[in-house]
Amino acid sequence: RAARIAREKGEPPKSIDAAKQELVEAISTFKNAQVVETKDRYVLAEFKDPLTGTVDDAEFLFSTDTPGLVNYRSAGRVKGGDDKRHRTRVRDLRKKLEGKGWRSVGRITG
Repeated sequence: RAARIAREKGEPPKSIDAAKQELVEAISTFKNAQVVETKDRYVLAEFKDPLTGTVDDAEFLFSTDTPGLVNYRSAGRVKGGDDKRHRTRVRDLRKKLEGKGWRSVGRITG
């Protein structure tokens, strides 16, 4: 899946650093979420279920080929996880970022 960091017509896309900061700030608003790794264009966050203690990972990779594009993956560490939980989490994260110009572009296939 991917999200596009929108911009006003004619404006250049946000820098990866600025967009990454927005993403990290949005993740930090979730209870039981922790950003565990950030690199040049990569963010890894862990989400811990308070009831079961299971940990899910969410990974975000900022594209260098397509400015303003962020690919993401959300998955449980234990097989047979709840896909609805992941969809809900990504939807909630997307809603937090919409006010900053982010929008979902769905699946992108090459």
